[in-house]
Amino acid sequence: VCSSDLVTGFSNQYYWTKPELYIIAAPSGENQNLLALPSICHEMGHILLTQFLFELTGRFLVRLTGYFKDEQLRARLEEPATGYPMLVTELYQRWKNDWLAEFASDVAAIYLVGAPYGWLYLRLCISLSGSDFHPVLGEDAAHPANDARMRCIMAALRRVGQEQAAADLYTLWENYLQASGETPPAAYVFCYPDELLDALAENVIAGCT
Repeated sequence: VCSSDLVTGFSNQYYWTKPELYIIAAPSGENQNLLALPSICHEMGHILLTQFLFELTGRFLVRLTGYFKDEQLRARLEEPATGYPMLVTELYQRWKNDWLAEFASDVAAIYLVGAPYGWLYLRLCISLSGSDFHPVLGEDAAHPANDARMRCIMAALRRVGQEQAAADLYTLWENYLQASGETPPAAYVFCYPDELLDALAENVIAGCT
């Protein structure tokens, strides 16, 4: 895949990719910034998904569907008039259509370069303003919460045998969250359960291998 990719230096919106065209856009002059270069590996993950979608996400997608199907059934039985069942359906569609690709590309980047991608993402989160625990239920965004992505990155590091790197990253991330003073909303754990993030990391690492 790498040999057929085109990396161009004209982006004014950080890194992005057109997976169907095998084009990765990087900010001009980014070749001088070694700390940011692992972002290319995340964008390569999006390209890998166009060719190996089932290998990277197939078994996980079955588990994801089961997780939300169980919650939808519970919501229809216990909270049919609250609008909550529709919110669960919308969250599932967001996971399936957008967030899954972002998580999977993060894991692919860990498979390719390991801990440096984790440090990069920590640096990126610190440099950006905004919440690290949103979006959640009822909120619309193309990218999942920073905290969930970071926890998935840590799970991927453990899956590739870099337990110490995962532990070091966890310590710094917790220090950062404490300094920010932000706390997760009530629906956060339901939206991004650890068991799903770990299962996704396992599936993508196995697919990459």
